[in-house]
Amino acid sequence: MKHLNHDLVGSLYAIKGMAEVHLENLTRVRDRGVANAGILSHEWAEKIKIHSERAIGIIERLRNPGIRERESPYSTTQFPVKIERKVSLQKTFEEVIEQLKETEISNGVEFLNRVPDDFPLIISHGEHLREILFYLSENALQAMEAAQTADRKVILRAYVSCIYRDRLMGPEERTAMIHLVDTGPGIEPHFLHYIFDPFFTTKTAIYSNANGLGLYLTRSLVEQNGGTIYAETFPGKGTCFGLTFPICV
Repeated sequence: MKHLNHDLVGSLYAIKGMAEVHLENLTRVRDRGVANAGILSHEWAEKIKIHSERAIGIIERLRNPGIRERESPYSTTQFPVKIERKVSLQKTFEEVIEQLKETEISNGVEFLNRVPDDFPLIISHGEHLREILFYLSENALQAMEAAQTADRKVILRAYVSCIYRDRLMGPEERTAMIHLVDTGPGIEPHFLHYIFDPFFTTKTAIYSNANGLGLYLTRSLVEQNGGTIYAETFPGKGTCFGLTFPICV
């Protein structure tokens, strides 16, 4: 894992660099008062930059699974991991939905955000939470497409779980319980023990990211942020990924 080709990282940095130069040039043109200059180009350059940064981060975590965010030369977020980041689960999922709607695989899929408006903020690195929800949702879309599911839905629900303690043990512990559910074909029960293992996949080769690393990386991100992840499956009816995260009290 530590010997992944450096050329791939170099290529991603080249893509990111070209996007940044392009953005700077577009900004200079716009500042000169040229109306609507390069609006579409600017939008796509931003997307190239964002996705290249995300890919660089993924590769770095593969090369150095235990690396701290601030120690990574490829990190796109320069702050210590221990700093608490407070993020909105509802808003983050809405951003993920908008991103997924740009893909062809989302056609005919109904996204349901059932997170209450007053749900507490999650204590997590914001980009990590977005990446977790994106991958789990994308995974669901691919499963439903492969099975040609008629009624395609991705549903996010959340509630707060409280563990009550006595006076000696201290105050109650409150945790976010998150369920991301799809209406796909489900997972064969005997596969559940392996789905978070690196390089294990049940996907066909038609998907370019069918490398068996998605759920492995997802679990790593969840655990980095003090959370847990598990899966429940209902063959022929769908899959539920359960997540727990600390919340602001």
